[in-house]
Amino acid sequence: MVYQSTIQFSPPSQYRLHIALDPNGVAFMAVLDPYNQPIHNLHHMKIPASELAKLCESQEGSVTAKSDNASITIAFSADVHPLDFQTTTVDEGEQKTTTSSVRKEDLAELLGVLCPPG
Repeated sequence: MVYQSTIQFSPPSQYRLHIALDPNGVAFMAVLDPYNQPIHNLHHMKIPASELAKLCESQEGSVTAKSDNASITIAFSADVHPLDFQTTTVDEGEQKTTTSSVRKEDLAELLGVLCPPG
């Protein structure tokens, strides 16, 4: 479910994935804690919104949004439920890698809200 341009990571995580678009079609992503604060360096990660949209439309592949000190990869994977994308965040400053998942339909819904067709 989309809430304030964010979607929930799969339980038991209480973190949310936030996506904002700039006028040039660049998606800025951040991982937020339950108080809507970015987690360490996991913010200002950017990727063309069109790449996210292509991932949602296809049935394979992955995309990676990056900043200077962090990245998030969203991918199809056999390791998660078929209705989910696997997410892998890498925080180089904290030297921490985390794997979780988000629902495919939630990501597609969020992209539809941020960049409606037409």
